[in-house]
Amino acid sequence: RTKVRHVSECTLLEACIENCTRNPLFLNSVKFEPSAAYTATPIEVEKKDPPSSGESKEGTPTGIISASLREAIIIKANSGARYFLFQLKRANASADASADPSTQHAGTSTLGKLEIQWRLNMGEPGRLQTQQILGGLTPHQPEVSVELASVADKVVVEEPFVVRCRVTNHSQQSQGPLQLGFHPEALHSGVVADGLWPCPKFELGPGESRVEAIRLVALEQGVQQIAGISIGGEGGPAHATRQVLHTMSQLEVFVEAHRQ
Repeated sequence: RTKVRHVSECTLLEACIENCTRNPLFLNSVKFEPSAAYTATPIEVEKKDPPSSGESKEGTPTGIISASLREAIIIKANSGARYFLFQLKRANASADASADPSTQHAGTSTLGKLEIQWRLNMGEPGRLQTQQILGGLTPHQPEVSVELASVADKVVVEEPFVVRCRVTNHSQQSQGPLQLGFHPEALHSGVVADGLWPCPKFELGPGESRVEAIRLVALEQGVQQIAGISIGGEGGPAHATRQVLHTMSQLEVFVEAHRQ
C-alpha cells in the first residue's frame, strides 16, 4: 500500500509492505525508481552502530551469521509489515511541461515505480514491481512565484519596516520587467505601503530567483495581518496595466507602540 503527501516543494511517498504468507520474508532491497520528472531520496531512521561480529551488547561472543541476521530486514509471517519513506523532488522547474505526455494522467503526475526483492526462509527468491504510482492532483505551479524571505524583527506603529520576499522564475523563459506590489485586501487595513519608497523593476532568467524588499508602515498596534503582497508584470497591448502573476501567502506581525 502507498500513500502520497505533498509537503511544501517536495512529495513524500510512504510504502507499506505487508507479508501475507505463512513464512517470514527476508527483504533484500526496496527501491523506488522515479519518473524522469522526479528525483527520489530514501528517508531512513538513524541506527546505532551494531556490535562487531565478535561481541554482542551483553559482551557474549556472536558469529558472523548472527550479526548479519541482526541487520537483516525481516517481515514476520501472517500480516507482518514494514514501512518505507521516500522524498521526491522535481528534477527541474519545468518538469511538468517537459514530461512525456504518456506518463501523465488527467491532472495527476506519475511519480515512478516501486521494486521489492526478497527471499523466503528456504532461500527462494521473490520480486515485485508495482505499476506507475500516481501523485494525485498536481497543484498549479505559477511561472513566477513570490514567498516570504524575512520580516523585520521589531515593528513599531507609524514607523516604516521592511518585508523581504523571494521571487522565483519557474519557467524556461526570461520574465520581466517584474515588480513587487502591495494591495491590501481589506478596505481599512492596519498596514499600508510606504509611498515614499517605490519598488524597482527587474528581470529574472530561466530558473533564477532573487530577494526583493518592500517597505510598509503599520497604522495600528497589536497583531496585524499583511495580505496583498504580489509580484506583477506588464500586461495589456500597450503594457499600460499591471498583471498580477502570483500573490504571497498572508502573514501576521505584532506591532508595538511608539518607542519611548
